[in-house]
Amino acid sequence: TADTPREDWDPFADGNNPSVVAFHQQRMVLAGTRDSPQAFYLSRSGDFENFRKSRPLQDDDPVEYLIASGSIDAIAWAASFGDLLLGTSGSEYKASGNGSAITPGNITITAQSYWGSAGLAPIIIGNAILHVQRHGAHVRDLFYSLEKDGYAGNDLSILAPHLFEGHRLRQWAYQQTPGSVLWIVRDDGLLLALTYLKEHDIWGWSRHPTAGEVLSVCSISGPDSDELLLVGRRRDADGPVLSGTSGPPVAGQRSCGGSFFCGLRSESPPGRSGQRRGRARPSGRPVPGRAGGREPRGRQRGAAGPH
Repeated sequence: TADTPREDWDPFADGNNPSVVAFHQQRMVLAGTRDSPQAFYLSRSGDFENFRKSRPLQDDDPVEYLIASGSIDAIAWAASFGDLLLGTSGSEYKASGNGSAITPGNITITAQSYWGSAGLAPIIIGNAILHVQRHGAHVRDLFYSLEKDGYAGNDLSILAPHLFEGHRLRQWAYQQTPGSVLWIVRDDGLLLALTYLKEHDIWGWSRHPTAGEVLSVCSISGPDSDELLLVGRRRDADGPVLSGTSGPPVAGQRSCGGSFFCGLRSESPPGRSGQRRGRARPSGRPVPGRAGGREPRGRQRGAAGPH
């Protein structure tokens, strides 16, 4: 019957916390736990925090699946892309329900590629999904192929290996407009950009040095286009300075050439908690630009500009 007794089930007890989260078919997907790094769990349908099971099992009950691959490949990411796609340290998998929704009794896992994935969350661009290959030094795409009747992809880093050798990719953000650009922070603070137009089979890389290093990047939707936000760090005679740049104006900030800046400096002596205050940038110094397709490098703040 539909009303069957339910029993408590908590696969995350005793600190067995998941490291991967996604949503698929009205279920929350959790994976990459400490004790079972190659397993993933789906919540009850329409009830994201409920993992109680029925006896006998019902179609809307939670789902547990252990990927058996011959090696312990930890799940690094999960994404809903028509099918549920899973990236592990050794392979990329598709989880499906054989033409219908995934249920406890209707789930199939098939490997799609064997490149392996790093822990950086994937980004969906149009009809492709981009992920970072194992060891964090190459970017690959994954898309459905009629010829393969499955998912295939390319190494998007192959034409610019000098940008990736000896480095890892720390963070990325997708700016859909203008230009369909994926902005990537390298482990040494260099900002990279990938222009990606899958429908035209066009992609290309560029590098965007700043006066210091970029620590973090994100993209938000603006009134006319997506705006890129950066957090950077540079050093001057007084020590390191953290700075933020963004496209949209913020109350209390003054603009300079379409960008908005806020400098932060640690002022506390050694052994005390850090206090931070706003600080003006020195004139004539290159600063991270808006990076939205408008000269992200070489921008100068003149002595007469706002501080």
